[in-house]
Amino acid sequence: MSFKEKSSWIVLVGMLALFGWYGWNYYVTGGFDAATGGVILVGTIAFIILVVIGHIVIAVLQAIATGKDDIDDSSDERDRSIELRGERAGGLILGLAVLATLGFCLISQQYRIASMLFMAMVLSEIVKNAWQVVLYRLSA
Repeated sequence: MSFKEKSSWIVLVGMLALFGWYGWNYYVTGGFDAATGGVILVGTIAFIILVVIGHIVIAVLQAIATGKDDIDDSSDERDRSIELRGERAGGLILGLAVLATLGFCLISQQYRIASMLFMAMVLSEIVKNAWQVVLYRLSA
């Protein structure tokens, strides 16, 4: 498994954890309110920490396994094609979600706006990284 595939897995798992935690917070509190901004901030910081630690761990493990102290992250044609196709799928989902959110914004004008945009961005990243993992697995 390449470093880029491992990276996609880390981001995918992190995004799913973030989305799940955010959804659970919504369920427990019963909806969106003034604290939504704080929840988004805490979730984003936790996600960044999780991804950084995950990348450090895979870099160290790969260095131990290969005996090299640097990561060969050179992209070949397959990596670029997979990344492009993943970005395209994620971008489509993000675009549709943002349009839906804008429509909702015109109707409600409440804290739901920020939450829906946040969830749209998270869902977009989940789709992008899940699709990249699938493409890596299909071409393996």
